[in-house]
Amino acid sequence: MILAMSVNEAILPKPEEGVAIDWEAVVAYLNQADLKTVGANDLCERFNVPKPVAEAILFKALRGEGLRQRRTREFDWNRIRRRLIPIQEAFKRLAQNPIVFLTVTSIAGGIWFFLIQHIRRWGFPEDHPARLPLGITSVVGAVVMVVYQFAFLFQRAKSRLALLGTAIFSATVAITGFLWWIVSRAGKGMSLVDVGLGVFLCIFVALLLGAIYSACSIITVCVAIFITDREEQSRATKLNRKELLAYYFSLRKRLESGETVIVESSRFLERLRSNSIRLSWITGIGYGFVGVAISLAFGLRTDGTGADGPMQVIGGTLAGLIGLLSFVWVCLLAFAEIRMRDVIKVVALFLLASTVPLLIPFGEFGPKYVWDHIGTVIGSGVVMLLLAGFTHLGSTFYFAAENVRKREMGDTATLLAEMVVVQRRLAEGGTTIAVMVVDIVKSRDLKAGEDPLTVEHCFAQFHQWVRQVARDHSGRILSTAGDNAILTFQRASDGVTAARRMQREIAWFNQTHNRLTGQFAVRIGLHAGDVVADVHDVEYADVIDVAAHSEKGAPVGGIVATEAFIALHQDPGAERTEQTVDGWKLYSIPNEAPEEPDFVRVAPLEASPA
Repeated sequence: MILAMSVNEAILPKPEEGVAIDWEAVVAYLNQADLKTVGANDLCERFNVPKPVAEAILFKALRGEGLRQRRTREFDWNRIRRRLIPIQEAFKRLAQNPIVFLTVTSIAGGIWFFLIQHIRRWGFPEDHPARLPLGITSVVGAVVMVVYQFAFLFQRAKSRLALLGTAIFSATVAITGFLWWIVSRAGKGMSLVDVGLGVFLCIFVALLLGAIYSACSIITVCVAIFITDREEQSRATKLNRKELLAYYFSLRKRLESGETVIVESSRFLERLRSNSIRLSWITGIGYGFVGVAISLAFGLRTDGTGADGPMQVIGGTLAGLIGLLSFVWVCLLAFAEIRMRDVIKVVALFLLASTVPLLIPFGEFGPKYVWDHIGTVIGSGVVMLLLAGFTHLGSTFYFAAENVRKREMGDTATLLAEMVVVQRRLAEGGTTIAVMVVDIVKSRDLKAGEDPLTVEHCFAQFHQWVRQVARDHSGRILSTAGDNAILTFQRASDGVTAARRMQREIAWFNQTHNRLTGQFAVRIGLHAGDVVADVHDVEYADVIDVAAHSEKGAPVGGIVATEAFIALHQDPGAERTEQTVDGWKLYSIPNEAPEEPDFVRVAPLEASPA
């Protein structure tokens, strides 16, 4: 290929008149020869190629070969990946034990931070430009280990692992920080007070970073569980009917096997949810009275004056602490709620109830006080509502995680609720349909002694005709296998019209399309009933079974319908027969007199006879 391109890309001057060059032979020769030993004169002598053209061909061919050789020497990434496989397998084995994994990664991050900081501090002077990159490297290495732990927590999606990781991380930070503090103070002399101060600072930093780690890890786990739950729900919505039935009966089997358990929800949250309205206004009134009492007891003034004394400072601190607890309490009520409208109701009731004590005219309090501080009240309500809204969002993750946990444990109530959801999905799209079953009478005798290819062709033509009739009358084919055809109609009247048309046109079909010795004859049964989904998604339905049984009660060339079908289509010519099929009375529907069809047929069927 490269040689052919070399010949084509060469700047070819017009050959001398009367000289013909066999370029295919040139390409074949160059493909077999060693290009490094071939000279331009060889091409000139062998194939009468002009020397400039020969030199251009060889130059491009050698350059292309060089490119091909360089490609073979490209960096082999697969080799690197193969070398990394043992490391990946080691990490996988390490991750099988969460305690070992979290401990090893935390210690690795602490050692990395300690060593790099040690090199940075004692290996380079204060003004050395490498100190800043080394400091950043030590922090980045430790953060990478933490991120790797979060990825592990995200994959496992278990809240207890988040708490375990927090404990290990905090302990590692405290130990690493204390060792670093000891090393940094070496040679400077330390008293017992200095050691105690260092221990306190290390513990304080460990608790602070541990709190941040705990919050981030719990959020990571909750988001992972939420995403997993949503993915499961998304996969569940894409299940077809057969898969839904299998899932439904797997849930039923778990319930019937007795392997389920009763997992109780948090009673504390249940009590909060059931009494949230009452608790919101009771605690709101209590908060209002406590605020008024603190203001009066400690001499707090609303204009900001006289707040420099120790009593005022204590009172202000106490009032701030009570206010913080009120926000936490409202967020807890919001966490217990299921709907956002209930969260808004709880916040509004708490805010209004806490304002009621301020309206009592006592001291500087009263309606005027509330009016003067209406902006503060509204601002507090907005902040409280925002915090409650975010807390409610967090509760969504929590309850999703609880649902997944209970389903895995086999909680009876969760499995029953899941069965109800699946049943509703299975019942979606349920409707009343009319089913028509067409049966070829004595089809075995019709095929006896006939050429198999002729039989196959004639029966295919029959099914094609049935499909055409179904299309012309807004019907749908459910099955055309074997000697029967099953059609469905949304309107019973369309089913009757199609049945009568088939009985009218069967003679035309025999005349134009039947190549067998015997004649096609059909009997038709009609039934109507409900299906729990689209009938084409149902592999078995009672309405289909009854229709198949009813056609056996029809005479050759006749039409029968069940009383359920007649209830939907009151045919004036229908007559009650003495037969009963599957508990349904049968009615005979008369055929109309044979007449020329009015419908345009498509291939492979021919036009109706004139």
